[in-house]
Amino acid sequence: MFPIIILYITDDDDREFMKQVYIDNYAIMRSEAYKILNRTDALDDLIQDTCVKLIDKIQTLRRLDCCRLRTYVVLTIRSVAKNFIKHSDVRKKHIYLGALVDVKETISDGVLDEAENIESTIICWDEIEHLQNALSKLPERDRWLLECKYILEMRDDEIAEQIDVKPASVREYLTRARRKALAVLKEGGVISGT
Repeated sequence: MFPIIILYITDDDDREFMKQVYIDNYAIMRSEAYKILNRTDALDDLIQDTCVKLIDKIQTLRRLDCCRLRTYVVLTIRSVAKNFIKHSDVRKKHIYLGALVDVKETISDGVLDEAENIESTIICWDEIEHLQNALSKLPERDRWLLECKYILEMRDDEIAEQIDVKPASVREYLTRARRKALAVLKEGGVISGT
């Protein structure tokens, strides 16, 4: 069953294209969302939200070859799943902090540790958001290389096959891409210039 949002696409070609993207990537979207969420109750909602984001990028998606399209879909579902967790944690934190004021004396150390873990998680997601913004400022090839290596965890020989170079050359390309990413992070003030 297709997400209902796909059926509302007015252009027939775009609707058929998105149906095919959904069919081709449903299993991997479900798998990636489950890896992040570790539960099945919200997977269909996350896939629906991912489709909404992808529909906004149909023209971009049409220009991608099948490997890059799959990478784009994987990165989108991961982003949607992480945002879902981030917002769930924020809601839990606010609900929890309201209760904390009322029963401050009765809270055990274990519960306080949990609140600190939630805060650490939110800070971590904030840092990830800064990294995503920095990645978006990189040239497409550098961004793609870094995503393949560190997000999709592809081996150098797999990356080399995708860009038609020798596996030994991939390390050089990755080094350059990491240097550019570091420069963008320094320029944006995310990390210090030391």
